[in-house]
Amino acid sequence: MESTCGRFVITFNGEIYNYRDLRKSMERNGKRFRSQSDTEILLELYKRKGAAMVQDLRGMFAFAIWDKRECVLYLARDHLGIKPLYFADDGWTFRFVSLRRSRH
Repeated sequence: MESTCGRFVITFNGEIYNYRDLRKSMERNGKRFRSQSDTEILLELYKRKGAAMVQDLRGMFAFAIWDKRECVLYLARDHLGIKPLYFADDGWTFRFVSLRRSRH
């Protein structure tokens, strides 16, 4: 998903349990949303708070946000690692993935 301003792009695996409360707080401050998704909330929260946004999140998640203007990639996962986040950098290519855990 891309932010309304076009600056940020996110890929997201998981669920933010408190996104409705976060959304209500932002709407009280005048923010209008395009969707009902928790993904859009993450983009707006990052726009407002940067990396400190994760302190506001309750849920299981792994995500990556690309800042097109600054050329910065921000990766985050929940503090319990319920949604794992793996990455590799061979000096040429940076790769990252979050996989659903097996139920076996």
